[in-house]
Amino acid sequence: MTKTYIAEIKKPLFYLIGAVTLSLILTVIVGGLIGLGVFLVLNLLSLIYQLRTFRPKKLVFEFNNKSITLTNTNLLGSESQDLYKASDLYFTYRKRTVSRFQGYRDVCIIDNKIKTIVVLTPDQNGWTDEEIRKIASDLIKIGTKRITEKYSDIEVTIVEPSD
Repeated sequence: MTKTYIAEIKKPLFYLIGAVTLSLILTVIVGGLIGLGVFLVLNLLSLIYQLRTFRPKKLVFEFNNKSITLTNTNLLGSESQDLYKASDLYFTYRKRTVSRFQGYRDVCIIDNKIKTIVVLTPDQNGWTDEEIRKIASDLIKIGTKRITEKYSDIEVTIVEPSD
């Protein structure tokens, strides 16, 4: 059995136009202070970084194989896929400060022994609270180990979602 979660990245073209506009505005304002050429080069490097940065787009749970496929995409449309066995992963699902204005929200962090695979935060990169809650539930179903902190009061209880 397979279950797929897809992030609804809204208006990627909007982010691209915003990054270019901000880059041009900063070049005009700050460029006169430190030299237009230097600031323009730094701005272009920053823009290229934003375009090429991969963001989590899709998680596919394979219940029979006990594996997860993570698909990342960038603003240029390139995709990369990584396959992970559930036994090699662990995750935390807890309340965390998302921003100064949003306060504490439920965040799911999926790690392996080497690095953090993905951080799923509500309202960032198109993920919603409900999707993250279902993903945490499915992580338990396929046998991924959950890491909790002893004596922590911000751990979130995972309840079975009603589909």
